[in-house]
Amino acid sequence: MSRPGGPPWQPGEVKDECAHRARVTGEQPLSQQLKITGMSCQHCERRVREALVAVAGVESVSIDLAAGRARVEGAAEPATLIAAVEAAGYQAEPC
Repeated sequence: MSRPGGPPWQPGEVKDECAHRARVTGEQPLSQQLKITGMSCQHCERRVREALVAVAGVESVSIDLAAGRARVEGAAEPATLIAAVEAAGYQAEPC
């Protein structure tokens, strides 16, 4: 059962509230994760970080080099983030 204006699941049920809010309001999630392929050193990490920070709407970036993942805080379009990483010479996809 869904509540008017609320998510279509019961309270306490674990679902993706951010994705639901983005679909309903058109807002981008405030936190996004990307899988980055091709990073192998701290220089790579720095290049990816600089590329992501330069995107309009990005507030902060944290990168886990060992896991090959980046967490981006802010209201930036996922496609724009991916394009920025690819322009820096790496592959990216949402995760």
